[in-house]
Amino acid sequence: MIRVATYNVHGLVGRDGRRDPGRIAAVIRGLDCDAVGLQEVDSRGARTTLGELERRTGMEAVAGSTIVESDGEYGNALLTTARILDLDRHDLTVQGREPRGAIEARLETPTESAFTMIVTHLGLKRRERHLQVERLLEICGNERLRRPLVVAGDFNEWWPFGGLLGPLRSVLDPCPAVATFPAHRPVLALDRIWTALHGRRSRVRAVRTALTRVASDHLPLIADLEL
Repeated sequence: MIRVATYNVHGLVGRDGRRDPGRIAAVIRGLDCDAVGLQEVDSRGARTTLGELERRTGMEAVAGSTIVESDGEYGNALLTTARILDLDRHDLTVQGREPRGAIEARLETPTESAFTMIVTHLGLKRRERHLQVERLLEICGNERLRRPLVVAGDFNEWWPFGGLLGPLRSVLDPCPAVATFPAHRPVLALDRIWTALHGRRSRVRAVRTALTRVASDHLPLIADLEL
């Protein structure tokens, strides 16, 4: 069994307005995951770097920056204890909107067979997300993309039965809608962990603790997967 997670860290700024990389790192360590997909990792303005999270968690970091400026970067990231066998990055940007992307990593744990994990963060506009889901479907349908497969991230889809995510159900396993936002009183299932596990099971839950309720505006979402 492996454990994966997705976590929008809100630039490492908590609900108390305080930027605290140690607090975010403590949340991540407490998840006890093989791989964690992160969104809104912000190192601009001499802020915390992804390397600091790497050091504090003891996990290997992969950047998936979507905005690169002279004073730092912003975007997605992957932290993992698994061996990285292969790595790719995909551009999901829609013209005129904030740059978006996805990290694709082939991972192997000491006790389990290899699996592919895709980490992403979709846009705020419905039309934008529609185009990005189409691109994700192309990526997931690529013959070179081997199973088992995990697609994790902040999908920014707040309608509980939104048709926008319907196309993903045609190629991936059913995805539980677990509320993760806002962290102090979650009502919206913005964060999702989709899988393609050849009929094997996954168990998905949000992590609600005193620390996760304040560390970010999203709760972390974890999944235990039988490969």
